[in-house]
Amino acid sequence: MSTNTIESYTICVRTLATHYNTAPTQLTEKQVRDFFLYIKNTKKLSSQSYNVYHSAIKYFYTLFNKEHLMKSIPKCKVHKSKPIILSKQEIIRIIDSIYNIKHKVIISLLYPAELRVSEVVNLKLTNIDKDRRQIFVRNAKDNKDRYT
Repeated sequence: MSTNTIESYTICVRTLATHYNTAPTQLTEKQVRDFFLYIKNTKKLSSQSYNVYHSAIKYFYTLFNKEHLMKSIPKCKVHKSKPIILSKQEIIRIIDSIYNIKHKVIISLLYPAELRVSEVVNLKLTNIDKDRRQIFVRNAKDNKDRYT
């Protein structure tokens, strides 16, 4: 697991323990189910956040051979919306409205090269191959390298 996943999972399990002020391994199936109802209905977590809690706590209980505590708790369905596609004219208007040259270069790279903000920020000149019109992205999502 990545360090971000470990940190996120730890927070989720700690939240469960704090909610009942006891070790999660001492909880009953009903308590775990009630906790998920609490985070869904009272805390009103998004589907994605709810599912992170679900994965974290399920993984935790797997380590202690207590996965049966999660058997009756379903994951949430995540609604995936279609991305908004900007027209070429809209993109040109956005780029033309930026006066800071550094920001202009960042925005000019983000959209057409399909880069994430973190990838643009960490980009080095040596990663750009002008002849092939490619950008080498090091340590992209999930610490994978890729070309765009």
